[in-house]
Amino acid sequence: MMDIQLRKATKSDWDFILELRNNDFQYFYEQNSPIPKEAHYQYMENHVNDSNFHQWIISHEGNDVGYVRILNEDVGIMVKKEAQGKGIASKALDLLEREAVNLGIKKLVALIHPKNQSSEKIFKKNGYDLKLYRFEKKLTD
Repeated sequence: MMDIQLRKATKSDWDFILELRNNDFQYFYEQNSPIPKEAHYQYMENHVNDSNFHQWIISHEGNDVGYVRILNEDVGIMVKKEAQGKGIASKALDLLEREAVNLGIKKLVALIHPKNQSSEKIFKKNGYDLKLYRFEKKLTD
């Protein structure tokens, strides 16, 4: 049995979360470059008291290896590169789903960048269904 645990994220984890965000920003929907610490802290401050925002640090064998969060119904997972490919994200997703049920959340949605095939595999493997393709076009003034 894999020793994966979730613990509630606190302000002392924000630098770790920022590191994860900036290591994989190319797979994020809105983030096109590394985010400055001030912007990250402002984002976290804006959401910390939001009753629809829940976040946990993923630990494996006592080491912090990732982060999961729910914002409204949207679930996000980030795992350190050296910890990827070991089933950690799948196990963390299972634990997150249990937390969601305890919080009264009825549905989770994963928005995945089209180039992020590893996340696509994780969600498909864990019973998530593709419901739609979303196309966007930015318009200039």
